[in-house]
Amino acid sequence: MKDFAVADIVNIHAEALNANAGRDPSAELMAAHPQHEELAGLFRVAGRLKTALKPVTPRPEFVAHLKQQLAREARTLKEQDPRRQQLVWLTIGIGSLVYSVGLLTMGIRATWWMLGLVALLLGWRKRPALAKARQPVRR
Repeated sequence: MKDFAVADIVNIHAEALNANAGRDPSAELMAAHPQHEELAGLFRVAGRLKTALKPVTPRPEFVAHLKQQLAREARTLKEQDPRRQQLVWLTIGIGSLVYSVGLLTMGIRATWWMLGLVALLLGWRKRPALAKARQPVRR
């Protein structure tokens, strides 16, 4: 006889519960695997959960009320949508304008710096004195 692990037995039980809605396979599994008697309590709880969590069909009144409520909220959102969309586009426009001005400013500064560096290397501009002595140095 093949030795089953606890996980395999629990998996077999779960699949049997899902496949057979009215039948509980826990007695057969416990008879086939008596060495795993600690699983009996787990199988009882799983069986009770399966019976307690059966799907329920909703009442027609509930469905109609939910449909009306969702349609009402969809209309409300649709009415508010053009104003909100204008605000979003305005925000995008202002953000892109600020970005473009910042990018242009950084481009101008980088170009000016590169031109200054080229002028310095070619000798068109003298290096500024790093420090000027205001008083004569005494010895």
